[in-house]
Parts: sequence; C-alpha cells; structure tokens
Amino acid sequence: GRKSFGTREREDDTISLIVKWNSEGMSPAGIANALDALNVPTRYGKRWHGATIWKILARHEKCAVSSVSNSQVAN
Repeated sequence: GRKSFGTREREDDTISLIVKWNSEGMSPAGIANALDALNVPTRYGKRWHGATIWKILARHEKCAVSSVSNSQVAN
C-alpha cells in the first residue's frame, strides 16, 4: 500500500513545519495555503489541502502519543 507522508526523504522537514504552525494556532487550511505559497511540494507535486494537513497532524499526534505510552511502559 501507499506509505504515510513523512516516510520519504525531505518529508520530515515539511512535517516539522506543519506541526510548528499548528502549535502556533494555524488551521489546517491555513497551513495548506502557506505551504502552497512557499511552493513546498506535496509528494505528487499537487496543491496542499486542509484535509491532507489534518490527516498528517492526526497521524503525527497518534505516533507521538504512542511513543510516550511505550516509553512510560518501559519505565
């Protein structure tokens, strides 16, 4: 199947921007517009969409919670 965004080279930088802007209160649609304005490419070279940003953030938060839970179990 298709791999999640963030698994390919350079996608980590984009995810860091997305997470940073979200933590500063920017909406998923606003983040998509900002990425487009900065000509940050999507994986397939198309426009960014708020729904895509929302999915990336949801996956990122799920992974962050999972890694915290795993580290707490190890302690």
